[in-house]
Amino acid sequence: MTKFQAGLVIAMLFVFAIATITTTNAQDGVAPTPAPEPETGIDPTPIPASQPETGVAPTPETEPEIAPSPQ
Repeated sequence: MTKFQAGLVIAMLFVFAIATITTTNAQDGVAPTPAPEPETGIDPTPIPASQPETGVAPTPETEPEIAPSPQ
């Protein structure tokens, strides 16, 4: 067995150990702590799409035309 093969075996053992530890924690009910929300100062509420007052779906006549972007 070469040094390269021995290194691969050791690396696989580390990966197996880490995978075993993380799945055991998940089964025990230990949830990972969620990442904190970044403080951007932007209101996260979605902006509703603008609808015509008639309640009819937008048509090419009522929808503003968007110029294609130059390539």
